[in-house]
Amino acid sequence: AAKANRRIGAGWNVQGNVKHRHSELNGDRRQRTQGTAHLYHRDPERYALGAFGSLATERAKPATAIAGDEWKRVDSAAGGLEAALFSEKTTLLAAAGLRRKMTEQEESDSAFTMLGARYYVTDQFRLGLQGTYQRPLTIEDDPVIYGLGAEVSYRPHELPFSGFGGYRYQLAQADGSAEKTVSHGVFAG
Repeated sequence: AAKANRRIGAGWNVQGNVKHRHSELNGDRRQRTQGTAHLYHRDPERYALGAFGSLATERAKPATAIAGDEWKRVDSAAGGLEAALFSEKTTLLAAAGLRRKMTEQEESDSAFTMLGARYYVTDQFRLGLQGTYQRPLTIEDDPVIYGLGAEVSYRPHELPFSGFGGYRYQLAQADGSAEKTVSHGVFAG
């Protein structure tokens, strides 16, 4: 993961994030690459308000794939609004938007929201908690997705990078279905 932020004048900022993730479990392989751009206005003592746009591609190859089978690919695009309220030691976060998923066979749309909080133990040491909700808009049997995550990050004095780690939980369930998919993840960087 990498992030760059630049002030472009009179409280306006632009930020870019790039993430790449590779996972392998029981022979199933997944790769996800995502880029996000943010444009926001910030009063450093009180708030930040802005908009974001994101493009991502995810490739998957199940353990049951035969040699020579191609990776399955899903592309997505998302955009929305975001806000943050600042106090001395705490930041409250919110975001909402729309996402379009595209495969070779179909396209589907969903709406999503995120609420979060960050607590700054010191200027260098931060704790975070975040909840997410995603609801399908176009395909009835697509699942509703709930998420919860916790993160710890530390930025050493005078250095331009941070170390971070955390946990993510996700529950996906289609409306009216008893079938649930649960995933747990630990991350660090």
